[in-house]
This record gives sequence, C-alpha cells and structure tokens, in this order.
Amino acid sequence: MLPTALFRPLAAAALLLASAAQAAPASDVAVPFYTPVHALEALYRQHYQPQAQAFTQASAALVPALQQGCAASGAQALDAARARWREAMVAWERLSAVQIGPLVERRSARRIDFQPARPELIARSVKAAPTDADGMARVGSPAKGLPALEYLLFTQPAAPGSAECRFAQAVAADLQREAAAIEADFQALAGREWDEDGEAASNAFGEFINQWLGGIERLRWADIEKPIRSAEGRPVAYTRQAAAATAQAWQARWQSLAALSAGPARPLGEGLVPVEAYLRGRGLNPLADELAAQVTRTGQAIERLGNGAAPARTEAPLAAARELGALKSLLEKRIAPALQVALGFTDADGD
Repeated sequence: MLPTALFRPLAAAALLLASAAQAAPASDVAVPFYTPVHALEALYRQHYQPQAQAFTQASAALVPALQQGCAASGAQALDAARARWREAMVAWERLSAVQIGPLVERRSARRIDFQPARPELIARSVKAAPTDADGMARVGSPAKGLPALEYLLFTQPAAPGSAECRFAQAVAADLQREAAAIEADFQALAGREWDEDGEAASNAFGEFINQWLGGIERLRWADIEKPIRSAEGRPVAYTRQAAAATAQAWQARWQSLAALSAGPARPLGEGLVPVEAYLRGRGLNPLADELAAQVTRTGQAIERLGNGAAPARTEAPLAAARELGALKSLLEKRIAPALQVALGFTDADGD
C-alpha cells in the first residue's frame, strides 16, 4: 500500500488528468466522414419520424378529451382538453422547428398554426357547423388549427354542449387528420433509399440547412423580437399568451433546434447527425467548436425565459434574440459557405 503522503499527490494528479480528459475539445475525437445521405437518413429516421409520431399521438388524445369535456358540465369540464392542447402544441413546436419535406409541401404550418386566429371567422365557422373533413376543408386557415382551439379553450372558452364546443371538436379532428398525413409522409421518407451519387440528396441536405436557418430566424424575429419591437408602449402580443404557454412554446422549439445543431458524433447509422458532428466529419473542427459554443450560449439565454408564460419584462427575451441572431450569423457567414450550401429565402424571411 502506498504511504498516505504519497497517495494524496497521486490522487490529485489523477483528478487533474481526469478533468483534463473531460475538458478536451471534441475536435480531438475521431468521427466518421458523413455524407448528405448519412445526414438525411438519420434526420428522417431519428428526428422527424418520432417527432411526427408524437404529434399524431398528442393530436389524437385531444379529440376524446374535447368530446368528454363538451359532454360534461361545470367550469372545469374542459380542463383535460386544455392540458391535451398544451401537449399537442409542444409536440407541434418540436416537429415544426425546422420545416422540411411534407411540412413544406403540405403547407402544414398554415393548416395547423395560422397566426393569429380570427375570431370573426371562427364565429362564422361555428354557424356553418362543419362535421367532417369536407366541411372543414371549407373553413379558412385562420379559423382552425392550434390557434383556433386556443381561442375556444382559453380566450373565449366554449361552453359544454354549445355550438362552439362542437366546432372545437371538428377542429381537433381536422388537426388529427393533418398530423396523421404528416406522419405517413415522414415514415415514407424514413424508408427512402437515397442515391449516394445523385443530386437529390445534396438538394435535400441544402434544403435542410436553409430551413435550419429559417427556424432559427423564425424563433428570433417572428416569435420573440418582432412582437416586442411592434408593441410601441402597448403590452407585447406574443403567441400562445391566452394559454400562458409562450415560453413553453419557445423552449420546445429550441429543443429541436439545439438537437439538430449540436451534439456528439455517432457511428454511421446509429443516431442523429447534428450539424456540429457533420462539420467534424469533414475536418472542420474549429468551426464545429464555434457552433457548439454558440448553441450553449443560446440555450442558456433561452433557459432564462422559463417554461410557461412569457416573461413580464423584455430584457431576457431580447437577450435570447441576440444569441439567436449570433447563431444565425454564424450559420450564414461561416457554416453554409464551409458546407458549400447556397442560402435562399424561406418562410421565415421578411418583416
């Protein structure tokens, strides 16, 4: 056995070596050389397919909750439906954080999350009393989807047994149908065989990078900063306010953006390939280190926003917007050129 006087410095040295190993930059770790095909296969199978499935399940749970609530009585009759709405909203935010594939082709954001809901159009639709898919097809986007349900559950809660409650059930059923269609499309993409030498994979990977940029910008500007800049002394009109779920929505969106942005490299076929890992696979370790550090800073700023209603003051949201802006700038100026991806316009562009 070593003498105590000798053991202590050896133990201290061992702790220092262990700490140094943990702090060693990820750039020292060998990673596979990922191609666009590897990234896409992991993206559809490990991210979009399970996220789409989660949204389908959450949307499906909303339908019976509304049926039961509308058949009950009392002020708490729709509480279960409100809880299921929050779950569906969070699942949608995670799925739609970066909109590619069927989310773009089906224009799902307009069908599911047209902002803001239009009370006058909801009132007209209640009178039309649609009961099936054909009837809901004639209802305009501003009167259906998650914002319309938020209005009917939180802003002007529908009375059980009322025409408004029956319309809410029709909106929920329509939401479930769209969710199921999205899931089916992503399931098909998860099983697709890509041609390693073809242009389709390169184009699809380029679309992902562009929509990744668009997702960051949508959270930065449309969701956080624009409502603040537009308030001009009035109360800030964020989305999800009626449900007191604004920051909860921001957190859910960021969780997907962060997972797609930064994370460890894994053997081929064994997990998601975030952009950080893709960069490392191409030997762009300093740039990957920059991305990982900026994602960490952005995550810390967003964490300070809480996980419920929007903060009462604007300092923390504006700080988060600045970090999102820095992430966007890194993508535009450094990452996209390094990956030889041309950036274009997305749905997040504009004022």
